[in-house]
Amino acid sequence: MPDKQRIQPVIDPHKSAWALYAYKLRKMREQAGLSQPEIGRACLVSGKLVSAIETLRRLPGEDFSKRLDVRFDLDFFEDQYHQINRELKLPCGFDEYEKQETQAGIIHSYDPLAIPGILQTEDYTRAIMRRIQRPEQLDQMVAARMRRQEILDRDPYPLIVCLVKEAALREVIGGRDVLRGQLAKLLEVAELPHVSIEVIPNGSGIVLASGFAMLQFAEGAPVGWTEAAFGHGHLVQDSATLHEMRVAFDLSRREALSVFESVRLIRAILEAM
Repeated sequence: MPDKQRIQPVIDPHKSAWALYAYKLRKMREQAGLSQPEIGRACLVSGKLVSAIETLRRLPGEDFSKRLDVRFDLDFFEDQYHQINRELKLPCGFDEYEKQETQAGIIHSYDPLAIPGILQTEDYTRAIMRRIQRPEQLDQMVAARMRRQEILDRDPYPLIVCLVKEAALREVIGGRDVLRGQLAKLLEVAELPHVSIEVIPNGSGIVLASGFAMLQFAEGAPVGWTEAAFGHGHLVQDSATLHEMRVAFDLSRREALSVFESVRLIRAILEAM
């Protein structure tokens, strides 16, 4: 039976590739007489995520799109997923990086100016993206960032190590309430057994100017991603560059506080606000 939920907003499928995806998903699901949890089970996601995708609050992922095509015997959702990414004008190579991130066994992340994207709240991400994105694309770009966080709940989960500069914990991005919410999320995520948040204290002398991430796999070569200004960046597969990134990460990590000390510092900053 269809979901017995509050009336969902009317979506104009001509507005964007994302809107057409959501419109088609809801239409196909209702024609099949399926609930959001039933579609979720068929596609290995939660009914809550299906609802968020149908109401333009979350962007779909590639694996989810492939499973929808199988469930409805279509050749639509995977192609539309790529059309969404083209419409968003994501940095060249980011689509491939994001796909590989969902398969990584170990993720190392460093950002010198802000909380790493994989740990950001939606409000914090929106405050950052508002500076560099056109208003008509803001919601979609925020959803694209939030989509990556599905790996926090992946089974089997990856080991995630994030280096965070102390200055980023104190930078009031989006206002004090937004920062409070972000710090609270860091404390929540830090309780996950597969997530390690390590703070590099002020005065450490670490001066790496741009953020980067590295992915390691049970099999196959590692992959990296380097950030650049205005939301750009590029995929890294060159072994020499990846080696340099790993050395930089390890040297920076030597200056970081332990996980326990990092959590204590984050909590102290939050309580002092």
